[in-house]
Amino acid sequence: MKLNAQILFENLNESFPAELSGYHTSELNLRRPEFFLDPSGTMQAGHLYLLTGEQFPRRLKLEKGCVILCTGNVPLARQYLDRCALIRLREKADAFTLMNAVTAVFDKYSFWYEQLHQIVETTADLQEMTELTSRLFRNPVMVLDSELRYVATAGYDQDERKSIAFEEGGADKLSINALNQFLSVTDMKTDETDPMHLEILGNSVLSYNLFDLNEYAGSLTLEYRSGDYRPGDEPIIRLFAHYLMLAMKQHTRYMSSGHSILRQTFQSLLEDMPVDPEDRLRLEHMDLPAQWRCIVLQPSERLSKVPASYVCEQVEALYPGSIAFSHETGIVLFLSSDLLDNSAEARREFIRLLEEQFDSTGVRVGISSPFADLFTARWYYTQGRIALENGSIFDPEETFCFFEHYALEELIINAPGDQPLEMYFPEGLTRLFEHDARSATSYIETLDTFLRNNLNVTATAEALYIHRSTLLERLSRIRKELREDLKDPDVQLRLRILLKALELRQKAFA
Repeated sequence: MKLNAQILFENLNESFPAELSGYHTSELNLRRPEFFLDPSGTMQAGHLYLLTGEQFPRRLKLEKGCVILCTGNVPLARQYLDRCALIRLREKADAFTLMNAVTAVFDKYSFWYEQLHQIVETTADLQEMTELTSRLFRNPVMVLDSELRYVATAGYDQDERKSIAFEEGGADKLSINALNQFLSVTDMKTDETDPMHLEILGNSVLSYNLFDLNEYAGSLTLEYRSGDYRPGDEPIIRLFAHYLMLAMKQHTRYMSSGHSILRQTFQSLLEDMPVDPEDRLRLEHMDLPAQWRCIVLQPSERLSKVPASYVCEQVEALYPGSIAFSHETGIVLFLSSDLLDNSAEARREFIRLLEEQFDSTGVRVGISSPFADLFTARWYYTQGRIALENGSIFDPEETFCFFEHYALEELIINAPGDQPLEMYFPEGLTRLFEHDARSATSYIETLDTFLRNNLNVTATAEALYIHRSTLLERLSRIRKELREDLKDPDVQLRLRILLKALELRQKAFA
């Protein structure tokens, strides 16, 4: 894990009294330490160099953003301090002792980061993540959701936890007393996106709001009971909040925002599970799109190796207000139909954005028809799956498959049920196939073209590139073998369905 100059300085200062000066940022981009062995070399941005006063070169070549750690009295000209950070130990220290101390700081944060990442990828245990972070800060940490319910607390003893975390009777929400204490000092500031250092009734705390996209999803608070506030804690709190949100999204009971309620509703509907009555009531009062589309993304082999949560985040960022989650073997996306209406321009823009995001991954997309009632979402998820499946069969080079392009194919494919298609042949159609098997002239092709052209002789003759009289003679023979009234609409429909089904079967097994 990379750190920054402030975090390194604060940790070293506990054992080695030090001073921090010069240019530095809160960005976590500082690499592990290295000895600066080439006085003529350039100190690179994001690198941490260890030097003693005796080793300090007279002239420095450096990139803006490098960090120098040294012992002894080393005056550094303003021109250098405008471009780099200098951490100077007030007392001399052995170079190797110093290297070990700095490495230990990096190891401490790297262990925390690796454990955090592992928890998110496995159990998503919010309490375990909070305890791990409390040990890192050596101070209590608490996490609230958007309804001020306690998600996790760590670092408090049992009596302290009861006094701050729960109402009498063991409720799981922040007590009115604790909330009033907070509000007596500051307002809720639920729109604040930066960490806030606050003094609440003599207690120093660092608070950071959690957001699900742009909606407030809760807060994270670090209380300084052991030691004072440290600015270097802010980027660590931000990083913890990021992983905390990834885990909280796997525990939808903590995500009470409109966005999370929608996600949970769609997930329940696709699993054919009942929707929580309270969520139904909330949905009635939400400003929802007039129409939706369901889009099923089938990842390529390459994209399937990327965590599904990451792909969902990317898709939701691409289409604000959309809902994306993994389901079965793909990614499901529900979005406003306004983003993908029937205009060619809207469809081109949708396709452009997705191709821009996933161009190198070979993703395939199945797109449903628009629908207004979100409680019918399961039907339209099925449409997206059908579009993907039929698109891969009939248009294997097509990336974006719209259900309306394959609705007829799906209807005809399912028409025979589990029975062989030939079971539905009229006796005369079988005779036409038998004729074609022993003749160069195809009666089936002629019949199919005649039906497609609505029994128009002239249009059929032109389509087959034959003379009108030749066609009339051939149609006479077809009628004789078929023994069906081709002017009967029901006869026409039956024959057209069967012939279309045969065409689709040939394409599927070509």
